[in-house]
Amino acid sequence: LHNVQVSRAVEYQLNVNSSPKTATLVFQFINTPALFCNSQGSVQRLANGNTFIGWGNTSAPFATEVAPDGTKVLEIAFPAPSISYRVFKFNG
Repeated sequence: LHNVQVSRAVEYQLNVNSSPKTATLVFQFINTPALFCNSQGSVQRLANGNTFIGWGNTSAPFATEVAPDGTKVLEIAFPAPSISYRVFKFNG
């Protein structure tokens, strides 16, 4: 219900042993052009340090792999009408 509807992939570092407990943003990626996913979606950190993002239930589902600096390495568009619950990348 936000005025600007945009989805992003985020990673937080949690410190549950401090008082007060803290969450620090360590990674964030917002696609260009911006996407909005009203449900589902997934984020997977890969062994090479890249991040694989499934944008979930959008009008035409996408998956994006980004390097740690936010550079797009791979972008996949699934044909409409498709629904993506979660995506994973595996070495074959």
